[in-house]
Amino acid sequence: MLVRDVLERKGHDVKAVSPHEAIEIAAALMRLEQVGALVVRTPEGALAGLISERDVVQAIVDHGPRALKLPVSDYMAHRPPTCRPGDHLSLAAKVMTLHRARHLPVIEDSRVIGIVSVGDVVRDRIEEMELERDTLRDIALSHQAAG
Repeated sequence: MLVRDVLERKGHDVKAVSPHEAIEIAAALMRLEQVGALVVRTPEGALAGLISERDVVQAIVDHGPRALKLPVSDYMAHRPPTCRPGDHLSLAAKVMTLHRARHLPVIEDSRVIGIVSVGDVVRDRIEEMELERDTLRDIALSHQAAG
């Protein structure tokens, strides 16, 4: 499966904040949208970084409640790993593993067109395993019937 296939299934809606937004706003948006990370965009719309739930927790550990007033840029990943729509999902999984990332912005023509998460990778793998199981079961049943 390609990254573009995942985006077709889940949609291209990219939840984003600006680097100058308060962490509190980013956390509230993550909760509202039920996502684990947000793209951080420059005023021109370019990828500036990625802020995740982990980043919010780290800010609170470092600064206590006042962390919520800090700008997203203080705790975002400034150069997050990315992938492209034509990449195979297994490559995205390898990039996530290598960088210990749970979310990858998907870049096309210098624009963020979506995000692939570790949950998307796991969902795809489960579907592959179920298909393999069903195929093997069908083969076994056809051999029993013929035998």
